[in-house]
Amino acid sequence: MRIALLALTGVCSALTGCIFVADDPASAPRSDYTGALIVDWTVDGSTNPDQCDQGDAGWLRLSVFTSSGRPVGEFSDDCAAFSTSVELDPGSYYAEALLEDADGHARTTVVQIDDFTIVGRDSLSVPIDFPAGSFY
Repeated sequence: MRIALLALTGVCSALTGCIFVADDPASAPRSDYTGALIVDWTVDGSTNPDQCDQGDAGWLRLSVFTSSGRPVGEFSDDCAAFSTSVELDPGSYYAEALLEDADGHARTTVVQIDDFTIVGRDSLSVPIDFPAGSFY
């Protein structure tokens, strides 16, 4: 494996525009013990899709970090879905959520999701709200 990796690195360095990723967490197999963080959101206390439209919010952006601050990933879902689920390995995490427009620009301030723990094969549901005052 190590010899093949060195050979690939040598070939890649000879080519222009070649990008080599040695460790891609997205392609790593998930544990049989993964759990899920479920984030349910409201916009000014409502799950009416018109609230997303009025705030020009097309997407929820969810950023998850380990308790030590290492980024785990960024996830997004349609604002009008009002719920998203993210698979996480057992561990301690925190997260941040905000609403974005279609071009990826923030439409709201960040909502913090305080420290939480995924034990494994469990689901943690966290409700959050984007009040009218959180919109730019």
